[in-house]
Amino acid sequence: MYNKPVKLETLIHILKEKGKLRKIGGEAYLSRIIKNGEVEQDVEYYAKIVRDKACLRRIIEKDEDNVDDILDFVEDSVFEILETKIKPKYYYHIGKLIEKSIDILEECERDKSKVKEMPAGVNLLENVMPGIEKPGFYAFYVHPRIGKTNYILSIVEDAAVVKNIPVAILSLDTPKEQLSMWLLLYKAGVELSRQKQVFLKKDDWIELVSAAGDLCSAPIYIDDSPDIMLREIIQKAHSFKKDIDTGIIIIDHFELINAHSSSEDTNHDFVKSMKSLKVLAKDLDMAIVTFLNKFSTLDILKYHVDTVALISGDKKIFHTNRSRENT
Repeated sequence: MYNKPVKLETLIHILKEKGKLRKIGGEAYLSRIIKNGEVEQDVEYYAKIVRDKACLRRIIEKDEDNVDDILDFVEDSVFEILETKIKPKYYYHIGKLIEKSIDILEECERDKSKVKEMPAGVNLLENVMPGIEKPGFYAFYVHPRIGKTNYILSIVEDAAVVKNIPVAILSLDTPKEQLSMWLLLYKAGVELSRQKQVFLKKDDWIELVSAAGDLCSAPIYIDDSPDIMLREIIQKAHSFKKDIDTGIIIIDHFELINAHSSSEDTNHDFVKSMKSLKVLAKDLDMAIVTFLNKFSTLDILKYHVDTVALISGDKKIFHTNRSRENT
């Protein structure tokens, strides 16, 4: 019954079952309350119905136009509806998260038992392959023992901090607080132990303060919404482009986008998603970078992205479909 108009018969039945109908004044009293309040109470619900029906009527009225116009109109209508259903504030600027990261590190200094695990090792992406350019669609698989996170952090630092290009991170698995902590430590160049734990020295705090300042002024935005579908990714990309003129979108744990798909053909789902995002990158004039968790998906996807990369120890394999003018 939530967010729907109250039906008198249903409400009377429920109250009778609970033995509370007589206590509130009976059917006559309840009828008066609902009759007097139904206009204000239900206006939002019925307004939504009117809006949705109007949208459908506009689509029907387009039946005499050419197919391309109809498709463009439907696409715009879908994004308009999605924007009303998605949470108004689903992403966070890194500046709002860094302060909490500093607080956590200070707490760890006071109590070593609360030391958090962090990604170990530093591998700069620019030392491995050419820079990321827009428009373009990229897919990376980094072997777990190397540290995928560092490649993500390297892209973010180079683009947002060094080049001031707005970067949006869609983290489908890692919480935004943890990701902001990793960014802070990475930017500060804090040395990590073999146990993947942070032991800060006095000099580290100077670097951390400097890194925090750089990150807070950088155009970095994090969205850690879980369980999102491809259509939501597309909608978010349009919003990022409109709101902050995003140049690069990074999608971690890309396979999770299709985790709730009803299709049994996983490979087909991946290819479909990749094709859609490749078109999206071109339409929005941005770079979309995806990181994969499964090595087996690389061979399937290499013909559907601009650049695919396998990074495993000393083994670095790249397959690109970009023209020489764009490489």
